[in-house]
Amino acid sequence: MSTFLKSLKEKVLVFDGSKGAILQQMGLESGSCPESWNLSKPEEIKKIFESYIKAGSDVIQTNTFGANRAILGKYNLQEKVAEINSSSIKLAKKAAGNDVYVAVSIGPTGKLLEPSGDLSFEEAYDIFKEQIVVATQAGADIINFETFTDLSEMRSAILAAKENSDLPIIASMSFESNGYTMMGNTPASFAIVCQSLGVEMLGINCSTGPAEMLKTIDELRKFSNLPISAKPNAGIPEFINGNPIYHETPDSFRKYVKEFIDKGVSLIGGCCGTTPNHISVIREELDKLSKPGIKPPVKSSYISSYSKYIDKDAIKKINIAQFVDNNNSEDFMNCSFEDSVTDRIMDIMSEDYDAIYISLDFISKQEYLAQAIKTIQSYIKLPLIIHSNSVECMEKALRIYNGRAGIAVKNINDSTFEMVNLARKYGCVII
Repeated sequence: MSTFLKSLKEKVLVFDGSKGAILQQMGLESGSCPESWNLSKPEEIKKIFESYIKAGSDVIQTNTFGANRAILGKYNLQEKVAEINSSSIKLAKKAAGNDVYVAVSIGPTGKLLEPSGDLSFEEAYDIFKEQIVVATQAGADIINFETFTDLSEMRSAILAAKENSDLPIIASMSFESNGYTMMGNTPASFAIVCQSLGVEMLGINCSTGPAEMLKTIDELRKFSNLPISAKPNAGIPEFINGNPIYHETPDSFRKYVKEFIDKGVSLIGGCCGTTPNHISVIREELDKLSKPGIKPPVKSSYISSYSKYIDKDAIKKINIAQFVDNNNSEDFMNCSFEDSVTDRIMDIMSEDYDAIYISLDFISKQEYLAQAIKTIQSYIKLPLIIHSNSVECMEKALRIYNGRAGIAVKNINDSTFEMVNLARKYGCVII
């Protein structure tokens, strides 16, 4: 079987659809753990995989969306992360044979990252790393991060994959009808940040039906030429007696397939409410079409926060807040660091700035740069341009920054090469 990335260049591929509704039809009780069936009812899980392959899927996903230790812990299954993930991958591989790719489905942790919650960036990283290592060893072909709504959490997942696996990555987020994720991320920032980190495919799944998702794809295409995966719901559900009812039938789904392909989607399937019948329709329509040669405009010099971006080429024309220069050092020493940072943030928020330049080399404690950035991004949406003469300091800061930073290099010196390597690792723009 040729590689997934090679296949994407040759043709549009068909993804699978939802598993939740099928599992419920099979007897999964409300409030129980869907992933536990990988161990207790493996043949039923294998039947789901086979139904999507029969419907025409070129890529199937494992039953592991919530198979991380944070979510499995709710069912006292946190010690079975390896067993549950590897079991589902082996079942999927057995059903797939040599003709279908297996993507390990990895969803969010179910917890809020700091500062909105109490989960640290590195704790999220470790949770994802555990699942990624198991999936890679078990023989998955693709890593699919799906239904993420927090770009910071997505960054931790991508870094965990990049540092612990060589599998291709699909980074898929869930956007509401208003064009934002639940945590306020935009398609532009999502595309800029995730492409800069080196993922192989961007994706959109869940939250909306096909009509709304087409609008989000238009936004992605302005900022990236990566292949796109699309898995819309079967419409926006109507809740009747507490149960979601989806109104996009397979036949009504049919009319959107060509539009998705015309916009450059390379992998198309379905999310909540979709069934093997929806996938069969996608397969039928796709077989009638040829893949268009879309070459969207590409620009790689954007700097971005989780929701706002600027063009590096426009830096001389924009209003940049200074946070802070050497003249402010005395202020920082006269009160607590956190209070000083907050005071400066309040000053910046009162003005009309486009970006923030931050350099704290005059303060002796190395952890202060990362600490300041963590506080800044909890208050302000503006993109950051970061300077430090310390490579260690810079890496700590870049690791937790939830966007694509600019790295300010003032002079060519011994650390410049290491700074360039950091820029590559974290997808930054050298300024």
